[in-house]
Formats: sequence, C-alpha cells, structure tokens
Amino acid sequence: MGSLEPGHRVMQFGLMTRGQYELGDDMQQRFAELAEQVRLADRLGFASLTKGSHYSAWPYQDFQQLPYLTRMMAEAPNLRLNAGIILLPLHKPLDLAEQLATMDVMSGGRMIVGVGLGYRDVEFAGFGTVQA
Repeated sequence: MGSLEPGHRVMQFGLMTRGQYELGDDMQQRFAELAEQVRLADRLGFASLTKGSHYSAWPYQDFQQLPYLTRMMAEAPNLRLNAGIILLPLHKPLDLAEQLATMDVMSGGRMIVGVGLGYRDVEFAGFGTVQA
C-alpha cells in the first residue's frame, strides 16, 4: 500500500449493528454474536460502531442504545462509538447530556452523537408526549 501525500484523507468504514430480533429469540446468544462482530470490526481496523435507537419495537425486541454502546466500548477499544440517532424529544436533556459525557470519559473521548426528532407515533405515545 503506497503512502499518501500530506492533506489527503483515507475513507473510513464503520459497523452499524441493528439488534432487533423476533420475540422469543435468545437475546443472550444474539448479544454474544453482536459482541463477536464488534470485536472483529475492531481487529479489522474499522473506525466506528453505530447503534440506532427505537422504543416499542414490538413485534421485535431490541438492545437499548446507550447501555449497548457502553458495554461494547470494552469489547472494541479502538472503535469510535456512535449513538446515532438519539430521539431527543423522548429524553430529559440534562440527564442525557450527563450520560453521554460519562460515556465519553469512560471511552477515552470516543463518543459520536447524532440527534433527531423521531417519527414513530408509538414512541411519542409511550413517553406521553406528542410530535412537535
């Protein structure tokens, strides 16, 4: 592989794991499989791990974004951790900011955060709010 001239950038690749599984699926087994995928991406030189966020995923079950990324930071010490997209209207801003700041410190500054408004009525209803 040749060297690059100063100022040139190399394309980077990240891994996005979904984590939605049918009801009754063995979530501990699925988590073990996801952890192995993340470790492999880390070993292969991927740049980041992304986990999206949805609530009320019925008829599926899903791993929640922030606990998932917190656990994976130990599995993949070289990957940036992308919480994207956090559904901002469904969270208390101060609580979310402190959780993300804590994760950033724990990961050595590897957090990436993306936020969005959301679009699923079931999520807004579940949190007792409406889409503005």
